[in-house]
Amino acid sequence: MKIRNANEAVELYREKQIQQMKSKTWSTKYSEIQTLKLELETGLDLWRKQVLSVQSQSIRKAEERARRELEQRREKLAEEIKTKVKRCEERRKEKNKQEEAKIQNMKTKLKIKEKKVEQILTAREASVNRARMMAETTARLREIIRTQDLSCLLREERHRSVSIK
Repeated sequence: MKIRNANEAVELYREKQIQQMKSKTWSTKYSEIQTLKLELETGLDLWRKQVLSVQSQSIRKAEERARRELEQRREKLAEEIKTKVKRCEERRKEKNKQEEAKIQNMKTKLKIKEKKVEQILTAREASVNRARMMAETTARLREIIRTQDLSCLLREERHRSVSIK
């Protein structure tokens, strides 16, 4: 019985020791849990801050990229407009050149026609003058012939009359 009591006493002592260890362990574990909880919360806060930082950076980068793309689109559009305006100006200049050449060509043709008309009028005037001169010459010649015929006739008449006498 003494052994039994001793065994029981040892068992009791052991149980007390285990309970004390469990108590210490629980207290230590609780302390460790609190420390771990604090570390996890600190880590979680740090992680949240890092996530917010990364999100902020991503948002800033996205905004900057959007600004750059918008600026590039504006520049491209401005360049396209500039090119279209330049092309339109070149076409307008070319059209003006063609119109100017057409007008110059028409002026040249008109001058040629005017020269031809002038030549025709000059030739007609010369022809009319020649015809007048010929008519005058013909009239003078007729007059001369008439006068000569009369003179000849008068001479012949005189000559006859003298021969008759």
